[in-house]
Amino acid sequence: MDALKAFPAALRQKAKIYYWPLEERERNALGHPGKLHAKVAIIDDQAVLSSANLTDDAFNRNLELGALLSSGRDHSATSRALRQSMCTKAR
Repeated sequence: MDALKAFPAALRQKAKIYYWPLEERERNALGHPGKLHAKVAIIDDQAVLSSANLTDDAFNRNLELGALLSSGRDHSATSRALRQSMCTKAR
């Protein structure tokens, strides 16, 4: 999983990082897998949803959009729904 390399090692050790396994994605007529471009980070009582990748282009050249949800509520139900719908925990 090359995308995990975008996260510092210290963060990877402390955070729960989930991904959509390639083998579980539906394929189009050309055999290309589906893609999830939205990103979600759930930290305590805040959730960040964004289109931004963790790349130089995303930080410096692309026009990306994101939203910070700060409800003061526990987002564990959101996290659980994401995990159950398509995600596998990174090893």
